[in-house]
Amino acid sequence: MRNMFQQYLSVEKSGVMVENKAIIASKDSELHLYETVTQCKDVQMKFSLPVFAFMLKGDKFIDMEGIGKFNYKPGSSLIIPSHTNLKIDFPTACLDNPVQCMAFVPDEKIVEETKYDFYNRTDASINIEKQVNLKDGAHLQDIGIMHTIQYLVFLFQENNPHRDYFINLTMKELITRVLQSKARTSFLHFFNSSENVMSRVAQYIRDHIQEPLSIEKLASVAGMSRSKFYEQFKLVFGMSPNRYVIQEKVEKAKTLITCQQKSSITEIAYSLGYADSAYFSKQFKEITGLSPSAFHKRSLNQVLSSS
Repeated sequence: MRNMFQQYLSVEKSGVMVENKAIIASKDSELHLYETVTQCKDVQMKFSLPVFAFMLKGDKFIDMEGIGKFNYKPGSSLIIPSHTNLKIDFPTACLDNPVQCMAFVPDEKIVEETKYDFYNRTDASINIEKQVNLKDGAHLQDIGIMHTIQYLVFLFQENNPHRDYFINLTMKELITRVLQSKARTSFLHFFNSSENVMSRVAQYIRDHIQEPLSIEKLASVAGMSRSKFYEQFKLVFGMSPNRYVIQEKVEKAKTLITCQQKSSITEIAYSLGYADSAYFSKQFKEITGLSPSAFHKRSLNQVLSSS
């Protein structure tokens, strides 16, 4: 990523160099690149258009209107509505350890076309349109979104006669994945388990997270055939039922590791239905980027530092 910044960025100086910036444009979208190289606090920002922002490297804290203050970590994505006030702290930025992030700004017509397709392909009984709105901010972490971002970065740099066409297609995929991710959040936070089929399945998974959860069993809960359930589940949640179950197990494990400091990783794995703690550790690291023991150590250090 560093080479890309060196290739495209023009440096702005104001006494002390604080941040490098660049904009790479296609016909209907822009890629904004930011590299902060100096510690600073309460940096105020506001965008005139909705932005899909993604953290690449380093550490910063964002105080976002409507959400509050949070630690914006590498691998996280952020939806920033237009005219939303941001205050940003860069506590560790320096030349040797710059804070790097990017932001995609799609044309409004791409967003509207993608939303239209998304809602028309989603089961009308789910009725998520009122819950999912790109005008609302959101702080998300999603592997599928990150893979799509990586490909978009490649496309913006590619010398291809159909570059703009490919960027538009992939930008639509990114927006769809964001909508799916926001849909998952909406289900978890707003839907009562009796209101629709997929939220009922999601609730069943959380209530029986320590049990074997086959697709056949979940399809039975939904009252659908195996093939129909798999298709509808993936359409709504943006992932397979098995993948969703794994993510829910990892989220539960994170809570147990944090709250039950004396429990071993093996005990936590068994409590979540894993027969092999090594397999649990592999899945945990794939989702979080940390092994369970590393996550335990980090959570313990956070507890000690706050006491």
